[in-house]
Amino acid sequence: GMSGAATVTHLFACKAVDRLANGVQAAPRDALISDLAPASSRSACFGFAQSMRKWGSFVGAGLSYGLMKASGNNYQLIFLLATSVTVAATLAFVILVPSHVRPLSEQETADKRQAQETALKTAE
Repeated sequence: GMSGAATVTHLFACKAVDRLANGVQAAPRDALISDLAPASSRSACFGFAQSMRKWGSFVGAGLSYGLMKASGNNYQLIFLLATSVTVAATLAFVILVPSHVRPLSEQETADKRQAQETALKTAE
């Protein structure tokens, strides 16, 4: 990671990978919020998600600090606990978030119908 960077070039490369990973994570998360949130409260859902990310960063850093002090700097324990939180979150996502297909809007339905009609005419 960035803490182990020996040169400025290595630091920039690590930061680039970190930013890329954040972008890969953000797009599906935002798409999921957009699909699952009712249109009338979509902005509130995005705001809530953002505040939970900030709160999680704050609480996670505080817990890590406290656990490091309590465990005598036992890094293996800290990484084990961090991994268990990630596994629990992944299981909660898989189990609790419903699989769904977003319903088409009226415009998308009309476009799909027109494409089907055009395909039928060209097939004749």
